[in-house]
Amino acid sequence: MDLDQAVLRMPHKSNARMPAHANDPAARSKCRSSECEKFALKFLDLLLQLFNFLIETFNFFVKCLTQLLKTGILVHH
Repeated sequence: MDLDQAVLRMPHKSNARMPAHANDPAARSKCRSSECEKFALKFLDLLLQLFNFLIETFNFFVKCLTQLLKTGILVHH
């Protein structure tokens, strides 16, 4: 056992609050991966909401333009 492993195994006040997987590099990596996946999903959700907003705005613009052309307020020359 090297010094780093010995220090990690020592009971310490700060380690008491850490999750059980805090000393396991593979578990920490998995935890980070899970957090990264959550962040990516939130980002994609926001991107989808933005895309949906842009489509709705475009559809509203087209409906307004179509209505103006039908009523004759906006005349194409």
